[in-house]
Amino acid sequence: MQITAGQGSHDFSNDETQYPLIRLIDFANETIPANYQIQLGMYCIFISPLADQQGRLHLLSPRQFMDAPVKQLPYHPMGQALVFHPDLIQGTTLADCLNEFSFFNYSANKTLSLSAGEYRLAVDCFSNIRMELSYALDRHSKRLVASNIGLLLNYCERFFSRNFIMVKNGHEGLLKRFDKMLNHYFSSECPCKFGIPSVAYCADQLHLSAKYFGSLVKKETGKTAQEYIRNKIMEEAQYRMLGMDKTVTEVAYELGFKYPQHFNHFFKKGAGLTPTEYRNTNANAHAIHEAAATSNRLNGRLSYG
Repeated sequence: MQITAGQGSHDFSNDETQYPLIRLIDFANETIPANYQIQLGMYCIFISPLADQQGRLHLLSPRQFMDAPVKQLPYHPMGQALVFHPDLIQGTTLADCLNEFSFFNYSANKTLSLSAGEYRLAVDCFSNIRMELSYALDRHSKRLVASNIGLLLNYCERFFSRNFIMVKNGHEGLLKRFDKMLNHYFSSECPCKFGIPSVAYCADQLHLSAKYFGSLVKKETGKTAQEYIRNKIMEEAQYRMLGMDKTVTEVAYELGFKYPQHFNHFFKKGAGLTPTEYRNTNANAHAIHEAAATSNRLNGRLSYG
């Protein structure tokens, strides 16, 4: 089992087992080369101790890289890792539900802090897996190893769920910031220049990875981030179509649609009417729209005047 390090690699030699597709690595027994990246081509769960008996959790999927802290010389990191190949769990219940653990899709450099109790749970899971791997292989081995890995992953799911609650309370309103960012985007020239904002763009503006951002939005709203953006565009489109000063084509371009026909299709799917039909049906609302615009202009003058 290797990590890449520049043009070379590093073999992990400790904790050999009878199982060729799984390894438990104690980093205290390893000398890690300077300035390395980890890519194992397998699933990997890292845990490492912090102060006050707390810890840190880090997960990698087979295709992800993880950058290590920059070191000028080889060094001994703290912590341990469980590394297993997807083939290890083929034919088990865990194989059927592995894709449900969304945390494997987060940014490769996302780390979760663990409380003292959570860290002890993770260490206990590692110990149980280590014990099972020490037994002689028999017909129960694969199922029991997979069950213990599944238990660890279920605890990881709980840890991340706890983190979502903390983020919801501590991020000072993710949705409020998301809405503010979208409002600014659609009131600027950005849609004409760059089109409809993607989930990745929004996540980057909020300093989050796209996968993690999507999970947070889904957790808070029950909708995907893409659905949330579409709903926002629909709100903007309906509001702008109440006015009479712009054509359907102009509104389409203002909202980031490259082709007016795409806007027409999008609008009809959301409102049940074409943009023109919606405008004609709501012609009486035009006066309300104009009154609101006038009020906004007056308020703007008063605030500066």
